[in-house]
Amino acid sequence: MTRLSGKVVAITGAGSGIAKAAAHLFAARGAEVAILELDAPLGQTVASEINAAGGKAFFVQTDVTIAESVDGAMKTVAGHFGRLTTLFNCAGGSTAEDTQVTDDMTTRCATRCAAAKLLVESAAAAYDRSDRCDMEAGMAKLFASEAAMENAAECMRIHGAYGYSREYHVERYYRDAPLMCIGEGTNEMQRIIIARQQMARNPA
Repeated sequence: MTRLSGKVVAITGAGSGIAKAAAHLFAARGAEVAILELDAPLGQTVASEINAAGGKAFFVQTDVTIAESVDGAMKTVAGHFGRLTTLFNCAGGSTAEDTQVTDDMTTRCATRCAAAKLLVESAAAAYDRSDRCDMEAGMAKLFASEAAMENAAECMRIHGAYGYSREYHVERYYRDAPLMCIGEGTNEMQRIIIARQQMARNPA
């Protein structure tokens, strides 16, 4: 029993390249794979290769550039397997729109990192001055840990199928980031500390 057994993964553009490799990888790890590809011979070939190797694959001819076509394919996949766990969009090359979306994601990630660094440095400076810094430390921990969660999720979206593979650091970041919101005082506790200190330091 592999760790992906029972999962159904739909992969767009899986007739060649990275998407094809991802389809074989998921199938090898026990997932049932739906091949969404416009080129019928390519898609059917990949599905046949996976089935011949002992995996489970199903081909659905899909024009991944049309939302309605993808929606229809999803319904077909769910009907065939009885469920759908994940959709990986690996189709096509990099368009201007794709680049702009990725730029937007990386900009948000970089901004969160910079802001978290400043909050940590501010808390450390207060500690070095021997000032009370529980609020500053709470703000730094709260913001930095939630930034880590959000950035890990953004990275998973950017990397697509690769982000799920243990060959890359992204999936470890995605697993580890939630611990930052729990360890050394949960973020809910940090909010209580921050709120109380705000009231104490800024009386009406």
